[in-house]
Amino acid sequence: MSLVFISYSRKDAELVLELANELKQHHVPIWLDQFDILLGQRWDVAIETALKACTHVLAVLSPTAISSQNVLDEISYAIDEKKTLIPIELADCDIPFRLRRFQRKRFQENYVAAFDMLLKELPHGAEAGELAAGRREVEVHAALVINRQITPAVTGIETGTMPALAIQAGSRKAYVPIMHPPVIIGRGSDCDIIVRVASVSRHHVKITREGDHYLVEDLGSRNGTSLNGFGLTPAYPLLLQPGYTIGIGEVRLQFDPERSPSLPLDVLDNDDDVETVSFVDPRQFDDEIITLATPLAVTQPIPIAKSIELISDEEIVIVMGLTLEPGLTTAQFRFLQLLVQAKGAVCTRDEIAEYVWPQTANDRVSNIVIDIVAHTVRDRLAEIDRGWTYVIAEGDHCYRFNDRLMKT
Repeated sequence: MSLVFISYSRKDAELVLELANELKQHHVPIWLDQFDILLGQRWDVAIETALKACTHVLAVLSPTAISSQNVLDEISYAIDEKKTLIPIELADCDIPFRLRRFQRKRFQENYVAAFDMLLKELPHGAEAGELAAGRREVEVHAALVINRQITPAVTGIETGTMPALAIQAGSRKAYVPIMHPPVIIGRGSDCDIIVRVASVSRHHVKITREGDHYLVEDLGSRNGTSLNGFGLTPAYPLLLQPGYTIGIGEVRLQFDPERSPSLPLDVLDNDDDVETVSFVDPRQFDDEIITLATPLAVTQPIPIAKSIELISDEEIVIVMGLTLEPGLTTAQFRFLQLLVQAKGAVCTRDEIAEYVWPQTANDRVSNIVIDIVAHTVRDRLAEIDRGWTYVIAEGDHCYRFNDRLMKT
């Protein structure tokens, strides 16, 4: 009887567990310590027994795995006992000497394509073989899968438009509708929009709706989420505006709040060197899994020049592209203007007093008033951007500007 022993580092447990679950769904007979060591059983005896019984050893390689003596011992045992050894890379690492002549699969480049190739080499029953073949027909080289669990929303269809995410892939652009929020985007098989790219977390980002507005929220992802180049703080949603670009790992998704759902697939022809556009028809979701057949391209987000933009003549404050309403008082605006102009340098108590109240002698400006202005400006900015603190106190009555612009 065939058995696949999975050798890995405990520090990669989350990713390996996800991989193991997918293999089980394809009826691959696997042995994984997280599944198969019973309560009270000695783990060293259980691992040794499984290694002796297995026909295949799947070695999951990463920087932590190649530093693990247990993983190296299991690989050496597989080679010495002439087990079928299949190394796969979850992340770039220095391959151990004994493995350098073995063909490896690089999951960090294209998860779905690598998983598809792995399935071909692992043992499974006839039912699993048919399932794997069916999966390959729709997912080979794919980077995006739209989960069939999404159902069409009534709102928006009557008006001829609905919100969508534009995903660029080479010369093609696919529009994926946002159906029934909340919509979870990530690498996990239970997500509404599945992006099988190594840099994307299992549950990476969530899009929700509040009234007529859509918001995006990072779910504590490993590589973070950006909105037009600005890093999101986990659990603090930000408003999505038309044309805003969401960055998840190396993937870019552009928000379009009024995309027509009636556009047919391939409405443009590349013979004229124009962009081919596809729209994933929501009525197809109950019938099949829709895939984007080429890896997602890395595109640059639409830039916002500054996290805070100030229009001095009208004393207007724009936070992450949104105008702060009602506006700040003149003193509050000048306080923020001073901090922004200082570009992160600490503004002293006297500098603040002189700039904000130029007609008043410094010694007549109360420290309490300075602190009240600072705290008010901080709280007002948080009305739009709850996930970031722009005004930072540095000592007694001294403050600096904390820009959230993500360097790319």
